[in-house]
Amino acid sequence: MSTDAEELIERNDAAIAALNEAVERLEELRKGTDLDDRQRFDREIDRATEQITDLEILGGHLVASTTVIDPISPETQERLDILASRIDAAILNDFKLHAAFETVQDVISFAGEIGTIIDDHKHA
Repeated sequence: MSTDAEELIERNDAAIAALNEAVERLEELRKGTDLDDRQRFDREIDRATEQITDLEILGGHLVASTTVIDPISPETQERLDILASRIDAAILNDFKLHAAFETVQDVISFAGEIGTIIDDHKHA
């Protein structure tokens, strides 16, 4: 991992820790206040929480950016391509099967509704 990335990750973690402390402090200050003040505190807490979430996502990206992946062999790439094709075919077959099954269910439902209409018409 490069020093720059390590430093950025450390700074990001420090910012998250500082924001978490700020949220805790705001929650303490919020106690016992009137409705207007509670709403203001809630907005600030929400804003800080959103920033924490953004920084956590950024932290994940920073860690991921330091990952080094070795190239795969042509044989492995070929096997992955074969597996991807098989998965695509399985998904397509499943889609066709479910579409056919849903069509049968629709036909049965429509037939039942037609039967109900006929029965209602006979009794009218």
